[in-house]
Amino acid sequence: MTAEKPNSSIGANVTALRGDKVFTGQPHAGCVAKLKELLERAEAGDLTGIVCAGLHSDGTASYSIAGMIGPYSLLGATDMARTELIELMKGARTLQEG
Repeated sequence: MTAEKPNSSIGANVTALRGDKVFTGQPHAGCVAKLKELLERAEAGDLTGIVCAGLHSDGTASYSIAGMIGPYSLLGATDMARTELIELMKGARTLQEG
């Protein structure tokens, strides 16, 4: 299955756990490096489909789906990423509280 054009949806505002502003509006080196790596892999034909969630400098979040959207391994990968993100957020909360 192929998505003919990328989809995107803006979600609700995202705030820090303690209400502090965490958005700078400046490029984040880790984000830029990963996106460049993914683009290179797509241009080489290694990456043929993507599901991406993004956090924006204005505090909103969005997601995009593009390219090949099957098989179910892509769904499994997104579930694994969700689980890892939750664990990272729990760890960050524990560090802030400790």
